[in-house]
Amino acid sequence: MQINFLLSSRTSRSFRFGPEKLLSSYRGFLSILCSVFLLFFYLINHSSALAASPELKKRFDKGVVLFQQGKIDEAETQFLEILREDPTLVLPHEYLGRVYVQSNRLEEAKTAFEAVIQKASTYPGGYFGLGLVYRNQGEIEQAEELFRKTVALSPAHISAWLHLGQILEKQRKMDEAVAAYQKVIERGPAASSEAREAEQHLKELGDTPEIARQVQTWVAQAEARLNEGNAKGAWALYQKAAELLPKSLSIRLFMGSLASQLGNPTKAEEVYREAIQIDSTALQPHLSLAKLYDQIGKTDEAIKEYEALLLLNHDETLPEIRSAKEALFLLLDRKEIQELTRKGELLTQEGKWGEALQHFQAAADIDPGLPVVHHNLARFYDKTDRPDLVVQAVNEALLLEPDSRTLHLLLGKALRAERAFKDSLAAYVKTLSLSPNGQEGLFYLEAQAGLLQTEFEMLKAPIEAAPPYRDGLQKKASGELDEAQISLEQASRLSPGSPLIHHALGEVYEKKGEREKAIAAFEEAVELHPGLYPAWRALSRLYAQQGRHAKALDALDRLLSLSDPGLTSIGTSREEIQKEKGAAQQKMEDARAKTRALFNQAQEALAKGENENAISLFEAASNEEKDNLSILYSLGIVYAIEGKLPEATGVFMKILDADPLHLGALLRLGFIQETRGMLPAAARTYRRLLRQKERGDAPEYKEASARLAAVTENLKRLREAERHEKRGLAVLNKLSEIASGIGTAQPAADVERPDPARLQLALWDFKQAVALRPDEARYHYNLGLFYEHLNFGEGGLNRENAERVKKEPRLLKEPVAAYKAAIDLDRRYLPPYARLGYLYEWQEENDKALTFYKSLLEVAPDPHPIEVKEIEANVLRLERRFFGNVGYAAGLDSNFNLGPPPQDFFPPPQDETFTSLSVNLAYYLVRSPQFQIPFSYQQDTTFYYRSSIYFSNHGLSLGFQHRPSTSFSYGMTGRFQASFAKNGGVGLLLSQGTASMSRFGTIPTILSLEYGFSDFYFRHNDELDAKEHRGTLSATQAFGWQDEADLSYTFNDRQSPGSPDNSYQGHRLQLGYRRWLRPDLQFRGSAAVFLQNFLHPDALDPEGRLRQNTLLSYSVGLLYTWSESTNLFIDYRWQENRSNLGPAFLSQQDILEGRSTALGDYEKRTLTLGVNVAF
Repeated sequence: MQINFLLSSRTSRSFRFGPEKLLSSYRGFLSILCSVFLLFFYLINHSSALAASPELKKRFDKGVVLFQQGKIDEAETQFLEILREDPTLVLPHEYLGRVYVQSNRLEEAKTAFEAVIQKASTYPGGYFGLGLVYRNQGEIEQAEELFRKTVALSPAHISAWLHLGQILEKQRKMDEAVAAYQKVIERGPAASSEAREAEQHLKELGDTPEIARQVQTWVAQAEARLNEGNAKGAWALYQKAAELLPKSLSIRLFMGSLASQLGNPTKAEEVYREAIQIDSTALQPHLSLAKLYDQIGKTDEAIKEYEALLLLNHDETLPEIRSAKEALFLLLDRKEIQELTRKGELLTQEGKWGEALQHFQAAADIDPGLPVVHHNLARFYDKTDRPDLVVQAVNEALLLEPDSRTLHLLLGKALRAERAFKDSLAAYVKTLSLSPNGQEGLFYLEAQAGLLQTEFEMLKAPIEAAPPYRDGLQKKASGELDEAQISLEQASRLSPGSPLIHHALGEVYEKKGEREKAIAAFEEAVELHPGLYPAWRALSRLYAQQGRHAKALDALDRLLSLSDPGLTSIGTSREEIQKEKGAAQQKMEDARAKTRALFNQAQEALAKGENENAISLFEAASNEEKDNLSILYSLGIVYAIEGKLPEATGVFMKILDADPLHLGALLRLGFIQETRGMLPAAARTYRRLLRQKERGDAPEYKEASARLAAVTENLKRLREAERHEKRGLAVLNKLSEIASGIGTAQPAADVERPDPARLQLALWDFKQAVALRPDEARYHYNLGLFYEHLNFGEGGLNRENAERVKKEPRLLKEPVAAYKAAIDLDRRYLPPYARLGYLYEWQEENDKALTFYKSLLEVAPDPHPIEVKEIEANVLRLERRFFGNVGYAAGLDSNFNLGPPPQDFFPPPQDETFTSLSVNLAYYLVRSPQFQIPFSYQQDTTFYYRSSIYFSNHGLSLGFQHRPSTSFSYGMTGRFQASFAKNGGVGLLLSQGTASMSRFGTIPTILSLEYGFSDFYFRHNDELDAKEHRGTLSATQAFGWQDEADLSYTFNDRQSPGSPDNSYQGHRLQLGYRRWLRPDLQFRGSAAVFLQNFLHPDALDPEGRLRQNTLLSYSVGLLYTWSESTNLFIDYRWQENRSNLGPAFLSQQDILEGRSTALGDYEKRTLTLGVNVAF
């Protein structure tokens, strides 16, 4: 019998028999003992139902794992297959029921659990599962009965106790519920989720049944007081209940809401604060307090609470989080709009109109769907005497708020200033119709005054226009057309409602050959006075000349309605008009025949997919019939299909000029504006269409309604994404400010570094912006920037972090992916190219860096801005093969002997001044991030002024360096050097070879091993010739971006066959330390000890002893980075040499020939100042 099959740790929570359970409490032990007895009884009586083959047990365990992993379908398949082979097994039935409960297939779950009960009537799992089914179906009483049965069979079944408590609480059986929750805590592990949940319930109900009953009584009495209107009495009872429940959130939340409803926000705030103190991680108290602050106008406090809530949790699947975010973003938008408007009004008062307009426009851009922002713009234009722009802004606002009295009143004023008197009167009349208070209302009185003033100005306008009108007629009669045009245009502005002025102006335009202007003037004249037949006569002529035959026929028909004397009075006759009409009809028929042919050809081209040909044919057809809107409409559609959106926009705008209510043109124009990302404009266009409510059955109307809803949602998502971006950028800018101050003389100490929770919230903001606008490149770019600071550490991309990222390339993955996503979305968006180049360059992956730098240069606009020129410089730097630097130094060198100097050997000690010049040139035969072959030349010359001597060394070297991975490199170098001295010519020839390898890691940062061989040839004294072997082990450790230390040990073996007393073995130990005091200033120091054990008796020692030298030294200095290519430095070095044999003979020839190793006791101090320039 497979007992472990039933008692598997992956099965029912009823069977938790681990040691922690047995030791939790004495009462828990008794409960488990009872459960074990029941289980033993069950096993004896139902062993056949539990037995399973090892193969089936293995498959069952697999099914349990799948269920725990959330792979519900696979788990179901597994359990069904087991039951097909052995339907008598219990646990597969139970888990199958669990699968069905999780899938909300409750009837199937009921069947499965009933099978468990049928097969094992004393097994608690079946009753518990069936209880869950009834609970989910709302059958509370049946569920209660089943949970009670479960705990009767298994008193340690804490999940059943918990569900029983919840059901009893729903039934308001508070004392029994408390008892059930106490069972959970008594019998379950303290850290279990059931115990924690039970504790939360007890906080709300009371720790004992007695407290729960008392609280229930007081709450019931309080509700009765509220129903009676006795709020004060109810509050007192709630307060007593709260005192009995010191950790209850729900009662305090209710009391806060009640206090707010009763008009006592101070008390509500106090209660909400108390709830927050009870549990600062709970969401609802913060949300309730924030809403309270919002209601009473404490915007800053509301924002602070909403932010605190999002810091606690920003999972938008939670309703509290969704509600908090929406409210917060609305508040932030409102606050920013108010701030921009306030600044705009101040700037307006100061006369800074340009800056003021920028602020008002920025406010409008935050939420273009808000009428008040357009209203503010209109008020600004009104203050700055721009009535034309007032009209435009008010019309924008009226699309959103069509019944605003304020807007109509402002519109009437602006139209009057524009001398559009009829439209101004209509606006004032609309204002009057919207004023419910009649003559007592302020709006009504202002509209009445505006109406009277407009009527007065209408009457005055013809009088004001008369002088320029008469002057224009005189100039026209005398042939002074330009002067006549000026006067008549002035007259039309003064009296835009005069048809005679427009007619006279049309005649001037016609005589000057400006047909379009002439047509517009005549059309304005006949619109104002349809019986002005001379204007119709002029229009018939001009329409015919332009091939607009339909309009010409309309004008001719109007003329034919005149009597013969009337026609004679305008200089024509019926016969002449009929003749022109016949000619126009014939031309129109010819044009239509040609148009139909072209139209059909265009349709055939479209059917074949020849869109460009179709466009040409539609354009030709439109030229034949310029006023045929159907042809224009088809042309616009084909333009749009071909992606020629500006051309399509022009066509649809032309249609709307002719027919402002053309539904198809409005709808298509909205589509195009959507496609081009002009969402506010698209929303305005759709609203324009939807104002034609009488055409609500038209398909265009329904489509526009759907599109407006989609655009509104997209605008909401856009504003939401922008708000997320602003929030994230606030944190990113703070991080950048901190990074820019790291190590400087004046670090940004007043900038508080965001804590980890704030950083995670900012990351959420950037991710949300990307999720809301996944096709916007800049959101991906900003996410990449933030990942740099988040992944690389404090300071972003700096020396330390670059080294760390080299060792952990995974840190690059997220920013690189974000930048590449931005490039994929917009190939012409330059910033991500630059960042990728910088990232790879810092990682010494120069090939990749060059790829992105060059890609940026390919898409950058001409002429290149400064930022792009910096990238050009980077490309040149990475591609170049020739490098060099020149250094110049001056210093003071002192040399003092410590022992009593034998006067025969030593000159008196003295200070020595010197200057040195060094030149290093390198040409890379091969240069890549992994493999380099440099050929270099080195030269350094030092001149000692008092001694009047100099040394000059010149060397050539060739080698290679290979870095097969980021953690390892190796290389070899061969070098030849010649040393010159004053009056001595070539003194030393040196041949040298080195081999090295390095490992890069975390501790130490760099570990290196180097072997070197040197061959010294002294041209004037071959006794000093020597060969040297050298081995060095060194370790470098970085501590943050500022600090670096290194430790090295070198062993030398130098053999000089011609002068054995110069042969020695040496041990050198050196410690170095460098610290960047700020990004441009480094402190450096080192200390070393060099032990020399000479291998042969000293020739100068009478006793023939072996010489031993100990050289101690230390140095300190500062390095200042003047620019990218120039460094300034100052160094101080101290040396002390001690020898067991005392001073040794040292002559100028020794100095010239480099015999410094055999020196005896001496002390030296050197102070050096210099500059180094790289190129």
